[in-house]
Amino acid sequence: MQNNIFRAKHGVFSSPSNNMEVVRVEQIEERDKEWSAEWRTRGCDSVSREVFEAVVVCTGHQSVLQLPAVAGIEKWPGYQIHSHNYRVPEPFKDQIVVVIAYAASGSEISREIATEAKQVHIATRVPNVQVKKLENHDNIWLHMMIDHVCEGGKVVFQDGSFVYADTILYCTG
Repeated sequence: MQNNIFRAKHGVFSSPSNNMEVVRVEQIEERDKEWSAEWRTRGCDSVSREVFEAVVVCTGHQSVLQLPAVAGIEKWPGYQIHSHNYRVPEPFKDQIVVVIAYAASGSEISREIATEAKQVHIATRVPNVQVKKLENHDNIWLHMMIDHVCEGGKVVFQDGSFVYADTILYCTG
């Protein structure tokens, strides 16, 4: 259903094909915004080729959510969400949000959420990180990883610093 809505909204009307093996995708040099794609149906030798205006790579690599063990999380009263389910920053308006992980999605989502949230605290596994505000951001702090959480909403980091958070957002793959 969501795929059909997306395709209609963005003018993508053909249905995706299954059991296809992509052989090659490359940008056509003489045509700035076109891509040549070659593929074959699994089990067949013949290769098909077509030119497209855009290419979307959807591997499904992170289709199983990775959630770290957080001591006390079963009694923590706040809202929890995984980056897989994140869409827009507005639901985090005026909240204190703890983002677990600081790789690509964690970094990008933290900055986006900071436009709405009261505070964003990033918990990272980077060794020996000192609690600090991120440069050019008044409401984003970098912390060591979470040590544990408490029933009252308290999130305690490995260095002993803590915040009372409304939301924990997992950007953990």
